[in-house]
Amino acid sequence: MVAKRPLLKGILTLTTAGLLVRAMGMAYRVLLVRVTGSEVVGVFQMTFPLYRLCATAVSLGLPVALSRTVAESLARGDAAKVRTSFKVSFSLVLLNSIAASALLLLGAHLLSGRVLSDDRTHLAILMMPIALAFTSISGIVRGYFHGHQYATPPAIAQVVEQVVRIGVTLYLFRSLTGATVASAAAIAMLTMGIGEAAGFVTLLSMKLRWDRSNRETAAHPPAGRATATRQSAGRTASTRPPAARLPQPSNMNLISELLGMSLPLTAAGFISTASHTIDAIVIPRRLMCGGFDSAQATVLFGRLSGMAMPVLFLPGLLVFPISTLLLPEVAASRAHGREINLRRRLKQMTLLTLGITLAVSAGMLLLAHRISTILYRTDEAAMLIERYAPAVPLLYIGYVLGSALNGLGKARLVLASTAAGALVDFAVLYNTVSRPSVNIYGAIAGDMAGFALAAAINAIGLGLYLARDRSDRKK
Repeated sequence: MVAKRPLLKGILTLTTAGLLVRAMGMAYRVLLVRVTGSEVVGVFQMTFPLYRLCATAVSLGLPVALSRTVAESLARGDAAKVRTSFKVSFSLVLLNSIAASALLLLGAHLLSGRVLSDDRTHLAILMMPIALAFTSISGIVRGYFHGHQYATPPAIAQVVEQVVRIGVTLYLFRSLTGATVASAAAIAMLTMGIGEAAGFVTLLSMKLRWDRSNRETAAHPPAGRATATRQSAGRTASTRPPAARLPQPSNMNLISELLGMSLPLTAAGFISTASHTIDAIVIPRRLMCGGFDSAQATVLFGRLSGMAMPVLFLPGLLVFPISTLLLPEVAASRAHGREINLRRRLKQMTLLTLGITLAVSAGMLLLAHRISTILYRTDEAAMLIERYAPAVPLLYIGYVLGSALNGLGKARLVLASTAAGALVDFAVLYNTVSRPSVNIYGAIAGDMAGFALAAAINAIGLGLYLARDRSDRKK
């Protein structure tokens, strides 16, 4: 049954890998907290939003745009466009990553001293280009596989990445005992880069092997498959033009087409990542305005971003596979004109996401102290985890609906919802974190308000699109 449903099979594959990867990721964070303490985690988390901001700028949203382009091109039988789109996207991201790495190395002192206001982040920023280069080009290869709705290679690469990262972390921290806070944060960034490199090598080797296998199969198909292929070609010849006859855009036109889809995605990702970067700068400062000293503010921010937020994002291992594979499924259904299938998929995936997130939210409310104690051997994060519980459905429903809108070509609406949510988030946290009676909990209130607004805008936009589409088909 699963084999006949590629979307379900892909979701199960990514979910299984995600469970393993997230468990290893949590093990890594717990290891980091236990070995180095909250202060090192706080310094590392100060640099991590900057890393995400750079990764967003470098990728230009091309992995998602490539996934959608590949799905639509396969639906139309345009294999040549699939290959060209991959090459163009890979080249663009590779060049961007080289330029961004050079800027990071040249501006490390400025970024650590002026932007992040903590010189202890300098070494971690110097280690950042290693992770940035490999995570950016890996995203393109993942987008290529997701467009084919082939989830196994990305899943395997994720596992390899985490295994290597944890192994290298254990080795380095055992070898470099007594490292300073700045050095320990740099080691954490370095191990992330080594893990990303291992994941990229895995992805690329599997892509080369898979492409070679497909070429050999196309050149020498089995007799039964060849007959079935000829019969299928006869049935579809009148409805789909042969790939060889499809007009192929020039590289410049293809770049323009990809960027036309990806730039709104880039802007949305930039806003989201910039929001986290600003939070890393503003929250400690607002805490100090409320009476905390620098060390206390760093510890509180470390608990929020390094202990409570990983629990908030833990349900992503179940929801992200849904959103990742829903996008090419929606794009392919739209290209084929299968509107009934499109609506059914949207309903199924939305209800599935709602069920998962409500269950997780209830668990966080009831088991917050136990979760914190089990993961970190302290209940310091328990209240933060409990306060984050109602935000879970809001965050992930908005994310899945946004993925569906991207598959329908409505990236600008997702950009608008992301921007509105980020503005509300910042306004709330800025005005509440500096109050001693609220302090770090104001950041959670801001996140919740932002998630709610973004989800509402995405839901309304998708509902209006489907209603207008139904009205047009009736006419």
